[in-house]
This record gives sequence, structure tokens and C-alpha cells, in this order.
Amino acid sequence: MGASARDTYLEDVDPRVAPVAIELDRLVMEAGPDLVPAVKYRMLMYALKGDYRAWVCAIDAHPRRAVGLRFLYGALLDDPRAVLRPGTSSLSTLDVASLEEVDAGLVAGFVREAVARHEELRAAWPARRAAAKA
Repeated sequence: MGASARDTYLEDVDPRVAPVAIELDRLVMEAGPDLVPAVKYRMLMYALKGDYRAWVCAIDAHPRRAVGLRFLYGALLDDPRAVLRPGTSSLSTLDVASLEEVDAGLVAGFVREAVARHEELRAAWPARRAAAKA
């Protein structure tokens, strides 16, 4: 049997941040059991039904300061604590610098919302982007 997507991904990750990536993977899979992981674009990406063009979230353990838990439509997620860092116009990232900083409830909440609202967010995104350009 081959290596899991997580194990394959960890082969290319700095061992100092690997525990953070492992814990985030555990929390993502626990909160989103229908998500399918794969290594794409140097990230451990999670998608529904294997649709990686419209992925839900991804772990990026290559940044210098922190491991990032990225959400494709994160700009549309509820973020009352303002902890998601904006990226591109749709992408937002939860930065986690150490294992002690992992907030299991926060991670699970974002993952559950991103999964539950995925089709809604995916459908809403083109209209929001068009309105921003107008």
C-alpha cells in the first residue's frame, strides 16, 4: 500500500514544522470527513469529491514564519475574530506558528463552515468578483 497524501507531503516539509502540519491535517480530516487530501501545488490540499479546481482548504507548510491553513473562499467565511489573513481576492489563511498556537475549535469551525457552505461560496464568488470590478 502506498504512502498517504499527508505522508508524501511531509517528505518535503521542514521537520521543525511537521508537527503543526500533522495536527492541522488531523483536525481538517476530523472536521471534514468527506474531504479528499492530495498533494497539489506544494500544498496538502483537501477537496470534495476530488474536485481540486474548487478545493476547500489546504495546508502550506513552506512559508518561513508559520504554517498556513488556506481556504479557497476564505474571504467569504465568517471571521468575527479577524484571524484570517487575506490573500488573493478569494483566498484567506489562518497562520499557525507553533503546535501550541493550534486552536482546535477555531480550525474545526472554519473547516466545517467551508465544507457546509462550499457550493454556496463557490457560486457567490463570481458575482462578488464582478461587483468589485464594476
